[in-house]
Amino acid sequence: MVRDEGNLDPRERWLLLLPLAGGLLFGAGPLLLGGAFGKLFGVSGDDDYIYRLAGASTFGYVIPLAMAIAGRGWSAARLVVVAVLAFNAASILGCLIEIIGGGSRPVVYLILVTSILLVAISTWMLRRHGWHRQGEADTARWLLWLQVILTAAAAATGLIALLLPTLLHTIFQYRATDTFLYRQLGAATLGYAVMGVGMIRSRRYDEIRLPIIMSMTFNGLAVLASIVAIVTAAPGWLPIIVTPVGIVTTAGCVAALARRGR
Repeated sequence: MVRDEGNLDPRERWLLLLPLAGGLLFGAGPLLLGGAFGKLFGVSGDDDYIYRLAGASTFGYVIPLAMAIAGRGWSAARLVVVAVLAFNAASILGCLIEIIGGGSRPVVYLILVTSILLVAISTWMLRRHGWHRQGEADTARWLLWLQVILTAAAAATGLIALLLPTLLHTIFQYRATDTFLYRQLGAATLGYAVMGVGMIRSRRYDEIRLPIIMSMTFNGLAVLASIVAIVTAAPGWLPIIVTPVGIVTTAGCVAALARRGR
């Protein structure tokens, strides 16, 4: 297969509007409405903070996808597409676990079908343009170590939320009744982890700039959601951990962008 490593064609840019729209709906919705967003789909809406955290992780995909569509270059878009693929592949697994476990609802089937479509789209784009890019690293070592730490944290958090959501009830004292929400939070977070592996392998600023913006958006919104949870004395103590970690991560991303990875 001949691989076109240049620009995204108009067809591909239109296709990327689908994950962008999904990220906007299922990101902004729970981020702004919290548990009330879950009630719109007939579930309990318990654990308002987890809803907002899931919204932050999903909305993180929106801005880099919009920038990839506007910028048109495959090099800048590649790792964002990788993240979309990983997110939706994990989402499919989460949907199947819910369906097999008897927790299926119309929204689960809707997200399952959408995730299958997005996996097909992102896989096709990666096969067309190439999964990897050759080139010399041009970013600083401190940024590499930041990426390693964040990738490991995202992988661990994502796997726990996707496969063992009730463990968060035991550790952080959440109700964890809407397990599908936790699995989607885990799936979105695993997208960041797989993207992080790509960033570690690449270490090229033109490829990792949009992923840095993606991580900055997620962590910045997570910090805001955590501060609100702390101020309002929301149940659970996860915000106490997320707040400092999110601040450090956001600051690191801002520094990386300001210094162009140096």
